Amino acid sequence: AAAALKKAEDEETARRKAEEEAAVLKKAEEDETARKKMEEEAAARVKAEAEEASRKKAAEQAEAWKKAEMEAAAQKKAEVEEAAARKKAEKETKALKKAEKEAEARRKAGEAAAALKKAEDEETARRKAEEEAAVLKKAEEDETARKKMEEEAAARVKAEAEEASRKKAAEQAEAWKKAEMEAAAQKKAEVEEAAARKKAEKETKALKKAEKEAEARRKAGEAAAALKK
Repeated sequence: AAAALKKAEDEETARRKAEEEAAVLKKAEEDETARKKMEEEAAARVKAEAEEASRKKAAEQAEAWKKAEMEAAAQKKAEVEEAAARKKAEKETKALKKAEKEAEARRKAGEAAAALKKAEDEETARRKAEEEAAVLKKAEEDETARKKMEEEAAARVKAEAEEASRKKAAEQAEAWKKAEMEAAAQKKAEVEEAAARKKAEKETKALKKAEKEAEARRKAGEAAAALKK
């Protein structure tokens, strides 16, 4: 009976020891499982963080590329606009130079026509004066005084006409220069050109009128001299 009891106690002790060892082993296995799970979770977090960092970096890179592309497109657009503006400016400059040359050609033509008209008027006046002098030459009294008076009157008329012509030509040249400068600044060559042409025509008419008035004064002076005689 004592041996059976001892055997039963040994078996109970062995069973408890086996249960304790099983419990220890089970706890170790659970600890290992928990450790592996923590390691997997840590690895997953590291992987997720790496993927997030990679995604952010890729997004930043994409944004940088997009910004670079937009800047390149803006630069290209600016270059195209600048080239277009430069081409337009060159075209306008050529047109302005052409208009200035045409205006200069018209001005010279106007001056030449005015000079020719003046020469014709002077020739006509000279011939008429010669004819009148031939008629008046028959009169013997105060012939020398009359001729001197005629010469002085003719000189005064010519000097006045030349002075008036010079002043008008200077005013006309100043007006044309001013019109050309305004046309270059305002790029309205056609409008200024028309105004200058109209003004030149008006001044030419005024010059012709002044010459006619000078001729009339000369004739009036000669008539007065003849009447006084």
